Amino acid sequence: MVVKVILKDYLRKIGDVGDIVDVKEGYARNFLLPHDLAIPAIGENLKQIENLKRRHHEKESHLLDGFNDMAVRLADKSVVVEARVNEAGRLYGSVAEKEIAAALNSTFNTAVSPEHVEIPAPYKEPGDYEVHLRFTVGIGADVSLQIVPEGQPLQENSADSPAPDQEESAPPDAQPASSDDAEERPQ
Repeated sequence: MVVKVILKDYLRKIGDVGDIVDVKEGYARNFLLPHDLAIPAIGENLKQIENLKRRHHEKESHLLDGFNDMAVRLADKSVVVEARVNEAGRLYGSVAEKEIAAALNSTFNTAVSPEHVEIPAPYKEPGDYEVHLRFTVGIGADVSLQIVPEGQPLQENSADSPAPDQEESAPPDAQPASSDDAEERPQ
């Protein structure tokens, strides 16, 4: 038996918020209605469609603005992830979406979710990788990922890394800076 319901949330392959769709009775009774994803398409509920669509549109526009801001902030940035390696040079475990999202969040003070990170498979070796972040349809950013063994100094190609990582590589430059300070004092 088929019943009509009004969707309260986007459901892939079924419909968007406010759509009136036909679904099987068991699917509606056992999943959609208990999880508050839909309401029965009857009398009073039919009057709520426009209200549902308006609230969803407001919420979605707010989210899209946040995603656009995040994409602009992260576009063409570089992030470094330190991981333990064995004697053969392979990682213990791997670096996956969760670790990449955590590194981006701590480095750039963002709210990237692991679901936003798109990689073909978890990385199992140190190296440089390109990672695509997809926040929603049409909104994304590409970032560079460098996986280095724990305790190893950063390589030269990480010059575009954020300031906290550059501070770690600052001590070798500190000696010339102090000699510059000494030269400035006599003036």
